[in-house]
Amino acid sequence: MTCRHLKLILSRIRALGLTRPGGPAAGLPDDFTVSTSDIPYLPGHAEPSRDLPPEIMRQLCDQLPALECQHGVNIRTIVELAIDTGRRPDEICTLAWDCLTRDSDGSPVLIYDNHKAGRMGRRLPVTEVTATLITGQKQRTRDRYPRALVSDTEAVRQLIRHRYFQPHVTPLQIFNRATDPFLPAVRLHTLAVLAALDARELRNHVLVITRHQMRREDITQLNELVSIRLTLLFTYSGIDDKRIEPYPSHVAAESLKLMSAPSPRRYRTILYWRPLVPGLNDSDEHLDRAHKLSLFADATVFTGLFYRDEIAAYYRANGLPEPYGQTARRKIVPETLERRVLTAFADSASLFRKTSCAVSFVHGLPDYNGPYGIRELCDICPLGQLDRCRDAHRIPSAGQIHDAARALPEARGLTVASITSRAAAVTGLPGEQPRYYLQHALNFQVHDAAHPHHRRRHGRADVGWEAADD
Repeated sequence: MTCRHLKLILSRIRALGLTRPGGPAAGLPDDFTVSTSDIPYLPGHAEPSRDLPPEIMRQLCDQLPALECQHGVNIRTIVELAIDTGRRPDEICTLAWDCLTRDSDGSPVLIYDNHKAGRMGRRLPVTEVTATLITGQKQRTRDRYPRALVSDTEAVRQLIRHRYFQPHVTPLQIFNRATDPFLPAVRLHTLAVLAALDARELRNHVLVITRHQMRREDITQLNELVSIRLTLLFTYSGIDDKRIEPYPSHVAAESLKLMSAPSPRRYRTILYWRPLVPGLNDSDEHLDRAHKLSLFADATVFTGLFYRDEIAAYYRANGLPEPYGQTARRKIVPETLERRVLTAFADSASLFRKTSCAVSFVHGLPDYNGPYGIRELCDICPLGQLDRCRDAHRIPSAGQIHDAARALPEARGLTVASITSRAAAVTGLPGEQPRYYLQHALNFQVHDAAHPHHRRRHGRADVGWEAADD
């Protein structure tokens, strides 16, 4: 007998009056009953098959990249999960954060709620491909909400104790790798870190790279910093294609204008014009807009695209015309594009190829990377800046390079391959950071001998410069 049968029998006993005195069920209490809530749901019956024909499924799958281009990766993920699991859109959109689990054998399982049938916490075995979709969406969600790994105070403490940090020497970039320093969730941390560095009376260059909307109160707070040499670099591309540049460039443009307006001010502003990409933002109209915007900034830096394998794969997957026929480990600015930029900015006295050149210029200091010996790099620099860099230019000896490297255990294998008036070429360093340490300590270019800098490339990729003389 089931609880449903028991409920039916009790109802009939009472309907027939069998619980009256003298009846066969006399004395049966009224509260001895089975309510609807006591009865579990019946197992669901399999729905009739509504599978789409294989040829339709193939067409849907083929169009997933186009769907992502038009509506974003989140919508594509929803559709892919629907294809993989057969679940309804409302079930997918209400999946819990911990919806993905593993069976005892390690196989992935999706936990979902079937609201239509009132069956919660259902378990559905899924493939590893589907599991990867879910974990990818979780990571994108985390990325939208940056979280601090340590307190602001601890972050500053670890920074100034790092072996690569040299007080008053090492240029710093704040929150530029993992997030935007002026996102709402990050803004207060950025301001707190800047204030903490300033309170220590450090004179280091501090670069804050942003494309986010600045506020008027930021002007007041940043003007209170008296020691650090603060530079705001506003990333602006002018690219109109949202598949390439989903965040509108006009936001950075308006922020640049807002933060550049006060006079006097202690911080400096730079139009960070990047990346320049043939066919996307190199028309005469694009160049003209950038030139007009540059008039608001203290200086302008232009640079190209890191066209690496991941970016090339994105272009191909989304049906975008590839700007170059090959990838490169350095930024690409073809010679013809550079000439057009220089022509468009012919009347500018504050256009630079290198970030360090512009940052040093706006603070009236020689370039902290010491590139003065690379004469073709400086052919667009203002005369006053050339004088500063010339006066600071000192060619180190091999002994001085080794002396500077003694503070770094990882530099024990350092070998000085050559020294010229342009740069020192070295080998034996495990990565770029030790080389940057030496470059800043010596105020002189230190290059990796395995990746030589060719003349007139300005440290960029060779793509588009095949006709240049080495």
